[in-house]
Amino acid sequence: MPQAGVSALTPADFDDSVEIVGVLRAIWHRKVLIVSMTVLVASLLFIFAMAQPRSFTATATVMLDPREQRVLAAQDQVVSDLKLSSPILESEVAIIKSARLLRGALTEVGLDRFSPFYPTQNVPSVPARIWAQLVDWVQPAADQTLAPPTAIDPEAQRINAIIHRLRQGLSVTRLGDSYVIEVSVKTPDPVLSADTANALAEHYIAQQLQERRRVAESATQWLSDQVSARRSDLASAEAGVERFRREQIHLSRTDDSLLEQQLAALNAQLVDARAARTTETARLDQIRRLIETEGAIAAAETQQSPFVLAIRTDQAALSQEDRRLSETYGPQHPERQRIAAQLAQLAGVIEREVANIAQAYANEASVLALREEALQAEVGRIQTLMADRANETLALRQLERDAEAARETYNEVLSRLGETRAQTEIQRAEARLVNEAQIPLAPSAPRIKLLTAFGASLGLTLGLLAALSLETISAGFLNAAEVERATGLPVLTTIPYEEMSEPSDVLSRVNGHGFSLFAERMRHLRTMIEMRASPANGHAIVVLSSLPNEGKTSTALALARAFATMGRKTLLLDLDTRRSALTHKLTNASLRDLGDYLAGDANLSEVIYGDDTLGFSVAGSSRYTAILADSVSAGVLNDVLDELRGHFEVIVIDSPPLLAVSDGLQIASVADDILYLIQHRKTARKSAFYGLSALHHLGLRPTGIVLTKARDGVGAEHYAGSESYGKHATMAP
Repeated sequence: MPQAGVSALTPADFDDSVEIVGVLRAIWHRKVLIVSMTVLVASLLFIFAMAQPRSFTATATVMLDPREQRVLAAQDQVVSDLKLSSPILESEVAIIKSARLLRGALTEVGLDRFSPFYPTQNVPSVPARIWAQLVDWVQPAADQTLAPPTAIDPEAQRINAIIHRLRQGLSVTRLGDSYVIEVSVKTPDPVLSADTANALAEHYIAQQLQERRRVAESATQWLSDQVSARRSDLASAEAGVERFRREQIHLSRTDDSLLEQQLAALNAQLVDARAARTTETARLDQIRRLIETEGAIAAAETQQSPFVLAIRTDQAALSQEDRRLSETYGPQHPERQRIAAQLAQLAGVIEREVANIAQAYANEASVLALREEALQAEVGRIQTLMADRANETLALRQLERDAEAARETYNEVLSRLGETRAQTEIQRAEARLVNEAQIPLAPSAPRIKLLTAFGASLGLTLGLLAALSLETISAGFLNAAEVERATGLPVLTTIPYEEMSEPSDVLSRVNGHGFSLFAERMRHLRTMIEMRASPANGHAIVVLSSLPNEGKTSTALALARAFATMGRKTLLLDLDTRRSALTHKLTNASLRDLGDYLAGDANLSEVIYGDDTLGFSVAGSSRYTAILADSVSAGVLNDVLDELRGHFEVIVIDSPPLLAVSDGLQIASVADDILYLIQHRKTARKSAFYGLSALHHLGLRPTGIVLTKARDGVGAEHYAGSESYGKHATMAP
């Protein structure tokens, strides 16, 4: 009975590079699909490119000059130079793409040259017509009553259509971080492309210069208007000054210096009059105070009036005479009476004279006060006149300052006008044409080689994706690691795919003297069986598979030959009696076969065919029968094997597929080792699971799995480099 084998290392225990190589080999397995997809997509894009109309691209190069003009100072320039930066350069790119610039360039080139290539009446495509129909269905009926749009001028419509089509082939790009802008135009005509690109670049430069001149001319016109206005303002200001001067002279013919002299003289007189009035007032107050306090006589003594002095002299003489007479006569003496009367008379005269003097002082003070008032009034008049003259002078000076300011403004505007007129003549464009567009010698589109290469790359990518997808969703097993993970059984070996239709083909692979990977895998399988089971004499090995055509018969035949080459006495027992033609092809069909032995019509030696050329014996049924299922039990089969074990060291049994007929289960139950074959990529996982499950239900465990018909070096087979080792082994020292 078969026993569980010792667990072995699997490819999953090694580095992932083995899996990567497996993926590459799996891709190689789908090489036909990948190549077909690559050729198909490349061909489709090649046909598509050939069907496209040819177009030619011409490129003109324009550079924005960052250098500033030095004819005038920056602050005096009417149109300042561009401060070049990325936003400004992008703005200039947008200007070149503008419809206005395109319209000017088209007019310069000539619209009639575009008409053959860009017809204005385009037939809408099928999707466009379907979309328009859908829009008509969705649009409400009320919208149909709206007024029709305003009719567009046919010529304007034609220009707009050409601009729209031309813009699709227009490319304006900035070269990196430089100040250079490339203007590329693509049209069906190479000459038209070059002419349009040059016209667009030249029109851009001309428009730039025209715009600068327009701004300068606008500034010149504005300054001219300002000069006229400032000239009128200056004339009005100067006329106002002259008119004010004439009016001032007409109103007052007195010179300012004369008024100042008069004012000084009046001020001096006023001071004198005020001093004299003060003196007279002081004298009047003094004499009145003396009269009131000491009397007129005392007051008279303070006066220097000659009349008073004379009276005082007479009064003194009479008083002396009275004193002399008083020595002799008494007060009643007539003489003394006469002297007293004269003295009294003189005192009265003195009182009257003092009163007159006081009155004179009062009159003089009054006169002086009147004079002071008159002088004060005259001084005030002169001061008022001088203040008026000063105000008039200030007004005149203000008018003169206004006139001077108007003159300065006029001169400044006049000077600026001259500079602006000069700038209008010296304006230059900030861009210049570096390279003119040359007539292209070859079409730029369609790029047949590029599209074909792209199609090949796309097809290769799609083919790889399809191959990987097919590998991923494949129902079979891709490598030995998958088999071991899915079944829990070791993969003893992987047999490469070989084109072998006859038993002789199989034997030639094993018997060949040169290196054969198929023969090496069979030797490897033989070694694995011997090391795992240590088979004794009469060891029976059954080769099973889930379905037909999974390499079962070829494996059994090659394994029998592999054991025979070791000198083991080997029997190939063909029990696939329903379908196999192995016995028929290896033996003489007229001999008796296993069916005769089981029926009792022949003995065992009569049904075993031995041939020295094969190196092993063959027994089986040469006719398509169902002898095992219908007439042979497991006990009978076991007896047959026991008898065969006495004659052979190794018995290799070719069994029917498990899922096709039930014979395989009987054979597996009596064998010592079970080799379960799974065809690479072909055997479905469910088929393998069903077959192994059937063995499991009988308590049978295969010795191992053999992965057959492996393509592209799956798993360990990628060491096919050993083939070169086998071929060149004789070269080793």
